[in-house]
Amino acid sequence: MNQTFWINPRGQIINCPPNGHYAYMKQNFSTLFRREPINEAEVHDIPYETGYIHIQNHFGQLNIRGKHDAIVGKKHMLRDIIFERLMENRNFVVNIEYNNKAMINQFGQAFRFNMPDQYDDMNVFLN
Repeated sequence: MNQTFWINPRGQIINCPPNGHYAYMKQNFSTLFRREPINEAEVHDIPYETGYIHIQNHFGQLNIRGKHDAIVGKKHMLRDIIFERLMENRNFVVNIEYNNKAMINQFGQAFRFNMPDQYDDMNVFLN
């Protein structure tokens, strides 16, 4: 399975073509954010800054990236997504990155959980 999607601040899931998440944001930027992007960096950063969560569901990993408040605010939804993946493929890694920008920066934090062994640790972490 190779899938990418966004969860918007209202909790709606936006499916994107594999690895096409930023192309989707660029194409729909004016609709989603009510203005045109100033530059390419805004296409990458504004979604995170405004509370979107990006999820890459690649074969052996589930990568979750977004602002701390956005991720914590959607923890039940994220648990459901992780649990659904757990039912399909019991062995995978969940990477959670708290970051306000598309690229990892010195202020971002990343956490890694091996499923299913660390499901309880991940569950406690999201509380």
